[in-house]
Amino acid sequence: MKTAVLCPGPSLATTFKGREPYECVAGVNRAVHRANCDVWVALDPSPFEAIPASWFTTETTLHNLRGLGRLPPGCQVTAVEPIFEQIPADLGGATWTAFSGVAALISMYLRGAKSIDVFGYDATDAPDFDGVNLHSNQRNKDRWEHEALCFKVVTKWLAARGCVVNRIKP
Repeated sequence: MKTAVLCPGPSLATTFKGREPYECVAGVNRAVHRANCDVWVALDPSPFEAIPASWFTTETTLHNLRGLGRLPPGCQVTAVEPIFEQIPADLGGATWTAFSGVAALISMYLRGAKSIDVFGYDATDAPDFDGVNLHSNQRNKDRWEHEALCFKVVTKWLAARGCVVNRIKP
């Protein structure tokens, strides 16, 4: 199955042209607004309510949103933690649950992906694909290096299982 992961980086605005030829599209955090997504991957609570029919997140986030009454009715939720029985959190020096963009790769793999095209994964403090520059997006060099390591380790782990990850760049 050919899938796409949409990350909210600035290149998403120009690189992702549409759902064709993807059978499943996941939106990471705010990128869920860029296209009609099948899955929303957001590991921490989010200030918006654009949740597609499926959501991949943590049990803590689910607990908090249920307590606040913010979990939309009918939303199918997959919690990260039970997946540890299938896929260990640490895949050899990196934790796939540390970042929503990396967790999205695992989410697509669990849905049967053999190919994952990743758009908008820019690792920059530049404004997002829609020009919005949220304060929460301001991250330092160490944070980007840690995410890059996790992305590399997870990509290698997936490749060993027949799932190819393609980072689409402008």
